[in-house]
Amino acid sequence: MSGRLSSRMARTLFVSCLLLAATGGCSQRKNADYVPTEARAQELLEQALTAWRDGKPLPFVRESSPRIELYDQHHKPEQKLTEFTILGPTTGDADRCFAVRLKFSNPDEEVRARFVVFGADPYTVMRYEDYEMLSHWDHPPAKSTENKKP
Repeated sequence: MSGRLSSRMARTLFVSCLLLAATGGCSQRKNADYVPTEARAQELLEQALTAWRDGKPLPFVRESSPRIELYDQHHKPEQKLTEFTILGPTTGDADRCFAVRLKFSNPDEEVRARFVVFGADPYTVMRYEDYEMLSHWDHPPAKSTENKKP
Protein backbone atom coordinates (compact mmCIF):
# COMPACT_ATOMS: atom_id res chain seq x y z
CA MET A 1 0.00 0.00 0.00
CA SER A 2 3.01 2.23 0.11
CA GLY A 3 2.58 5.30 -2.04
CA ARG A 4 -1.12 5.05 -2.92
CA LEU A 5 -4.39 4.94 -1.07
CA SER A 6 -6.50 1.94 -1.96
CA SER A 7 -9.93 2.87 -3.26
CA ARG A 8 -11.55 1.21 -0.22
CA MET A 9 -9.34 3.15 2.18
CA ALA A 10 -9.89 6.41 0.28
CA ARG A 11 -13.67 5.89 0.44
CA THR A 12 -13.49 5.05 4.14
CA LEU A 13 -11.44 8.17 4.90
CA PHE A 14 -13.77 10.33 2.80
CA VAL A 15 -16.91 8.96 4.48
CA SER A 16 -15.30 9.30 7.93
CA CYS A 17 -14.48 12.96 7.23
CA LEU A 18 -18.00 13.61 5.97
CA LEU A 19 -19.54 11.98 9.03
CA LEU A 20 -17.30 13.96 11.37
CA ALA A 21 -18.14 17.17 9.56
CA ALA A 22 -21.87 16.40 9.48
CA THR A 23 -22.18 15.33 13.10
CA GLY A 24 -19.89 18.09 14.33
CA GLY A 25 -21.95 20.77 12.60
CA CYS A 26 -25.36 19.45 13.64
CA SER A 27 -24.80 18.86 17.31
CA GLN A 28 -23.41 20.57 20.36
CA ARG A 29 -20.22 18.49 20.31
CA LYS A 30 -16.93 20.32 20.47
CA ASN A 31 -13.55 19.42 19.03
CA ALA A 32 -12.50 18.33 22.53
CA ASP A 33 -15.20 15.63 22.38
CA TYR A 34 -13.11 13.89 19.69
CA VAL A 35 -9.85 13.97 21.66
CA PRO A 36 -9.49 11.00 24.02
CA THR A 37 -7.55 11.43 27.23
CA GLU A 38 -3.84 10.66 26.96
CA ALA A 39 -4.26 7.37 28.84
CA ARG A 40 -7.24 6.32 26.69
CA ALA A 41 -5.43 7.33 23.49
CA GLN A 42 -2.40 5.23 24.42
CA GLU A 43 -4.67 2.28 25.26
CA LEU A 44 -6.40 2.58 21.85
CA LEU A 45 -3.03 2.85 20.08
CA GLU A 46 -1.80 -0.29 21.83
CA GLN A 47 -4.97 -2.20 20.92
CA ALA A 48 -4.70 -1.11 17.27
CA LEU A 49 -1.02 -1.99 16.95
CA THR A 50 -1.55 -5.33 18.71
CA ALA A 51 -4.32 -6.24 16.26
CA TRP A 52 -2.13 -5.23 13.31
CA ARG A 53 0.80 -7.27 14.67
CA ASP A 54 -1.55 -10.24 15.12
CA GLY A 55 -2.52 -10.09 11.43
CA LYS A 56 -5.78 -8.13 11.43
CA PRO A 57 -6.10 -6.39 8.04
CA LEU A 58 -5.92 -2.61 7.88
CA PRO A 59 -7.81 -0.33 8.25
CA PHE A 60 -10.42 -2.18 10.32
CA VAL A 61 -8.60 -3.64 13.27
CA ARG A 62 -11.59 -3.86 15.56
CA GLU A 63 -15.17 -3.69 14.46
CA SER A 64 -16.75 -4.20 17.87
CA SER A 65 -17.40 -1.29 20.21
CA PRO A 66 -15.42 0.81 20.50
CA ARG A 67 -14.48 0.49 16.87
CA ILE A 68 -10.84 1.27 16.04
CA GLU A 69 -9.52 1.99 12.55
CA LEU A 70 -5.76 2.03 11.90
CA TYR A 71 -4.21 3.70 8.84
CA ASP A 72 -0.56 3.43 7.83
CA GLN A 73 0.26 4.02 4.18
CA HIS A 74 4.01 4.19 4.74
CA HIS A 75 4.97 0.58 5.28
CA LYS A 76 5.70 -1.73 2.37
CA PRO A 77 2.62 -3.79 1.43
CA GLU A 78 4.36 -7.16 1.86
CA GLN A 79 5.77 -6.27 5.26
CA LYS A 80 4.39 -7.79 8.44
CA LEU A 81 4.49 -5.91 11.72
CA THR A 82 6.30 -8.21 14.15
CA GLU A 83 6.90 -5.97 17.15
CA PHE A 84 6.18 -2.48 18.41
CA THR A 85 7.08 -0.28 21.36
CA ILE A 86 5.09 2.81 22.29
CA LEU A 87 7.76 5.31 23.29
CA GLY A 88 5.30 7.86 24.68
CA PRO A 89 3.54 11.12 23.85
CA THR A 90 5.33 13.43 21.41
CA THR A 91 4.79 16.70 19.59
CA GLY A 92 2.79 17.15 16.43
CA ASP A 93 -0.11 19.06 14.89
CA ALA A 94 -2.56 16.87 16.77
CA ASP A 95 -3.77 16.68 20.35
CA ARG A 96 -2.82 13.02 20.88
CA CYS A 97 0.40 12.11 19.12
CA PHE A 98 2.67 9.21 20.15
CA ALA A 99 6.15 8.09 19.13
CA VAL A 100 6.33 4.39 18.29
CA ARG A 101 9.12 2.01 17.29
CA LEU A 102 7.89 -0.50 14.71
CA LYS A 103 9.70 -3.68 13.66
CA PHE A 104 8.75 -5.33 10.39
CA SER A 105 9.70 -8.53 8.60
CA ASN A 106 9.78 -9.23 4.85
CA PRO A 107 12.06 -7.27 4.56
CA ASP A 108 13.36 -6.70 8.06
CA GLU A 109 13.15 -3.06 9.02
CA GLU A 110 12.92 -0.99 12.17
CA VAL A 111 11.15 2.36 11.94
CA ARG A 112 10.39 5.16 14.35
CA ALA A 113 7.03 6.68 13.56
CA ARG A 114 4.41 8.95 15.07
CA PHE A 115 0.74 8.03 15.35
CA VAL A 116 -2.24 10.28 16.03
CA VAL A 117 -5.31 9.05 17.94
CA PHE A 118 -8.65 10.84 17.60
CA GLY A 119 -12.38 10.25 17.37
CA ALA A 120 -15.18 8.98 19.57
CA ASP A 121 -16.23 5.46 18.56
CA PRO A 122 -15.10 5.00 15.93
CA TYR A 123 -11.62 5.95 17.00
CA THR A 124 -8.95 6.53 14.40
CA VAL A 125 -5.29 5.67 14.85
CA MET A 126 -3.31 7.13 11.98
CA ARG A 127 0.32 7.41 11.00
CA TYR A 128 1.25 11.07 11.43
CA GLU A 129 2.26 11.50 7.77
CA ASP A 130 -1.14 10.17 6.67
CA TYR A 131 -2.85 12.51 9.14
CA GLU A 132 -0.97 15.48 7.68
CA MET A 133 -1.93 14.50 4.13
CA LEU A 134 -5.57 14.11 5.14
CA SER A 135 -5.64 17.38 7.04
CA HIS A 136 -4.25 19.19 3.99
CA TRP A 137 -6.40 17.23 1.51
CA ASP A 138 -3.20 15.95 -0.02
CA HIS A 139 -2.26 12.53 -1.34
CA PRO A 140 0.93 10.56 -1.87
CA PRO A 141 2.67 11.08 -5.20
CA ALA A 142 1.76 8.62 -7.92
CA LYS A 143 4.33 5.94 -8.59
CA SER A 144 6.45 6.62 -11.64
CA THR A 145 5.68 4.41 -14.64
CA GLU A 146 8.91 5.31 -16.42
CA ASN A 147 11.19 2.45 -17.41
CA LYS A 148 8.51 -0.13 -16.72
CA LYS A 149 7.98 -2.83 -19.32
CA PRO A 150 4.39 -3.42 -20.45
